[in-house]
Amino acid sequence: MIVDKPEIFFKEFPYKYWLYKAEMIKSLLDNNEKFQDSNGTLEIFDGSLKEYQQMLKYELHFTYYHQAEALFELIFALEKLDDKYTWLILSESYRHQEKYTEKINEIAEGSNKLFDKEVKFKSGKSLSFIEWLLYDEYGEQISSKDLETSLKKAKEIIQIIAEDLADKAQYNAFKHGMRVLPLWKYFSIETKDKEKKKVKFDLENSFTFLSFPKDRSKIDEVTIGYSPDQDLLKINLITLLMKGIIGVRKDKYFNKEKGQLFHFVDVDFKKKIQKANIGIHRLVHTTHFDNYNKSK
Repeated sequence: MIVDKPEIFFKEFPYKYWLYKAEMIKSLLDNNEKFQDSNGTLEIFDGSLKEYQQMLKYELHFTYYHQAEALFELIFALEKLDDKYTWLILSESYRHQEKYTEKINEIAEGSNKLFDKEVKFKSGKSLSFIEWLLYDEYGEQISSKDLETSLKKAKEIIQIIAEDLADKAQYNAFKHGMRVLPLWKYFSIETKDKEKKKVKFDLENSFTFLSFPKDRSKIDEVTIGYSPDQDLLKINLITLLMKGIIGVRKDKYFNKEKGQLFHFVDVDFKKKIQKANIGIHRLVHTTHFDNYNKSK
């Protein structure tokens, strides 16, 4: 069945999965839900409301990274330009992870190589990959101005997400063993006499992880600020991208009439994302040392 009709992927793929999960977590945070211990077991481990809420914040942050990775898996599968077999391509995507990392880094650095790639049709018509990705052959159904804005904003959003995923140390710290610790409450810059604090940064919503360079001549202690509001905004934007990518192909393969095509409005998404995080973004403390190398 699957080999005969692999396009069923576009009909059944639950692209709203991460959004539902994120909305559930955010609702628990906003409502300040009490820590529920269903059978009393967690009392043995001194479970607390504070730790419970911190776990929810971490999980929301990680949900964004999980969804971001899924988006790029989908985009790179579609880069094969045979969307009928997307599910089959996705199922073997692990074979291409190293190349995917290179492509994500290129996009993060501002490359338009993928976006501008030419897609040719049997009819002789050709489109840029970004237009085909979002609208297939149906972009002409929206106004040229809306189309231009949507393609520009889609590139902007994808690049923002690529910048986050390019920082593999942070994602891997979550993904492989939760090597993250909530070490800092605040960071301040004081006057020399220490009587007046000039600047104080809230680090309540932050975590710290360790990052090694390849030569292991130093170690970076990296503190990252995160914001549930910012994570939810990014998740909404990725879901909108997925809605367009999946929806237009679902219509193509399964609906006789095309649904309404989405389009982005001319909003500075980078500014909105930055505004959603009022805490500090990143602090790095680097230590150069030889003892670790000698012990290895």
